[in-house]
Amino acid sequence: GRNLLAIDLLSALRCRQACKLLRDHLAALVPEADARRLQWVAEMTVPSTSRPEQRDADAIALSDFGRSFKLAAAARGTGPSIFGTPLPTTGKTAFSVRVDHSKGNEGCVKVGVARADGSLGWGLFLYTGRLLRRWEPAGTVPPPDGWPEAPDGLGPEDNQKQVMKDAAGRPANLNGKAKGAVITVCIDHDAGTLGFRVNGGPLLEALKGFPVGAALRPWVYCAFEHALSFAQAHL
Repeated sequence: GRNLLAIDLLSALRCRQACKLLRDHLAALVPEADARRLQWVAEMTVPSTSRPEQRDADAIALSDFGRSFKLAAAARGTGPSIFGTPLPTTGKTAFSVRVDHSKGNEGCVKVGVARADGSLGWGLFLYTGRLLRRWEPAGTVPPPDGWPEAPDGLGPEDNQKQVMKDAAGRPANLNGKAKGAVITVCIDHDAGTLGFRVNGGPLLEALKGFPVGAALRPWVYCAFEHALSFAQAHL
């Protein structure tokens, strides 16, 4: 800027005006960009129990501007539900979550979506490759009309459906292969469907029956120590 000013005052003034116009134009895009930013929401974390010592174990540490979290220790094979910022409600959305650490490399974590209020989540359980649901707080109260039904282990065939399969059609999972895995969660908001891609593979259809335009969030449920990150900063 100073070099241009020394060479040509008029050009310098034009450059300054252009930069200001560009800055003003980009400033108008900030709210839209913020709305598409992917972050974990620490204050929405749902502990696995009301016991104070377990709530401490369930505490998560955020990093990288909220894109990553680390769960230090979830006792007794249980853990908290962790939620992301709200997703769009129309069209198709895909977001990817990377497993940076998994205790024993077992993949005892569910990755998927939850209702915006955090009351019910659907996720791919990496340990088994199955679709699982979880209620928050845990219970068996039926969901509102129009939502896919049933809590863990008690429902129609879509619950605990084997989503991951190998080339021969046999059940597959990420037990022993969880670290570094990237799970892409795919939602068609207009069709009301949920699917997954594992490590960039083909779309695996998992569930249908979500209300059109349902308000959803990214959702992770961890057992034991884990660290996960959004693989992209924005939708």
